Amino acid sequence: MTAYQSASNTNARTYSIYGMIESAQTIYMNMTTTDNNGCSASDYLTILVDNCVSLLPSELQNLMLYPNPNKGSFFISGLPESGSISVYSVEGRMISEFEIKQESQSIRLSSPAPGAYRIMIRTEFGERVLKMIVS
Repeated sequence: MTAYQSASNTNARTYSIYGMIESAQTIYMNMTTTDNNGCSASDYLTILVDNCVSLLPSELQNLMLYPNPNKGSFFISGLPESGSISVYSVEGRMISEFEIKQESQSIRLSSPAPGAYRIMIRTEFGERVLKMIVS
């Protein structure tokens, strides 16, 4: 269920949107508003919801990403036998996706921009998000 709430004064309005999601995911939102004079403005918002405090399955507890920070080449160890690794920019755009092939996997991004990235590991046991910095 989603609830909408609005608060306003003479200069600005604030909207709050409440809802439940099942697991970590990226949510994309677009809002456009038009005033009484016909002037309009739009803005986009990307929200990446990480897994909150919970007990991770034992198969995902020992994941390690190193080195961190890095230049776009890194290792992930403690991986299960199968699944996928997705790399997302801080804006929520998928940069790359890889198939899990071994317990310790080397990953090299092609010309990554410096900044923060989120690494989503998806397996039959669940999902886990790791954070990474490219310098």
